[in-house]
Amino acid sequence: MKEAILNYLRCDRSYNGGVTLVMKYSHKLGFKRMLNLQHENDYLLGMVHEELRELAEINSAEFMRLTRLPIVQHALPLSSVPFVQTDIPGEADGIVTTVLFEKKKQKPQGKAIPKSPKKVSRKK
Repeated sequence: MKEAILNYLRCDRSYNGGVTLVMKYSHKLGFKRMLNLQHENDYLLGMVHEELRELAEINSAEFMRLTRLPIVQHALPLSSVPFVQTDIPGEADGIVTTVLFEKKKQKPQGKAIPKSPKKVSRKK
């Protein structure tokens, strides 16, 4: 349970993901009912995060450290991504523009062995 909650705090932090974990692990029926009846808002998201913090027995300092870190996306292998990201420096104020180029299929590397010319024998 604790590992699932820590993984949520590192990788997701969405309202729906948090509600799923609360529904699975929490024993507070009133809180679960409130999550089912009310629409998503910032207050409920904070309550969901606090409930998950209590369930995982994370102290508030560690929780604040986790929530301040950027959300980690699972990296895909480069071969499965059809585009390559390239950063191009901008002209004004050091702005960097990110452009995606379609990957071109690479030709096999290595030198091709040239065919030797055929010897022609002449009959006299």
